[in-house]
Amino acid sequence: MAKSSYETRFAKQIDIHPNAPRRLVAAWRQVGCSDRKLAQLQGVNQYYVSELLRRGIEPSNPDIRVKLFLPRKKSEPREPKPEEFPGQKRIKKIIRLMRARTTRNVLKRWRKNV
Repeated sequence: MAKSSYETRFAKQIDIHPNAPRRLVAAWRQVGCSDRKLAQLQGVNQYYVSELLRRGIEPSNPDIRVKLFLPRKKSEPREPKPEEFPGQKRIKKIIRLMRARTTRNVLKRWRKNV
């Protein structure tokens, strides 16, 4: 019995977690939306594929992460840059100039003595 276009398009759709890599989702769709087939193809446990697609939980093992199209090392969330207080840019500029002048003067003295 042939499947209708509705069944082929929408029957296998599930809620995929936004943390799942696009390459993993594409590979999953290419093998027919089967966690088992994808896990076998990638050489990982089905649990990891399922957890990443459904819940967005990333494995900690670097080898498994690479096989699931994730970066080898898990990046830590960036801390937001602290806000500048009034006049901070001017103070930074002054400090930079002082440092440059000090370095230049030290080098001048050193070259005279050598």
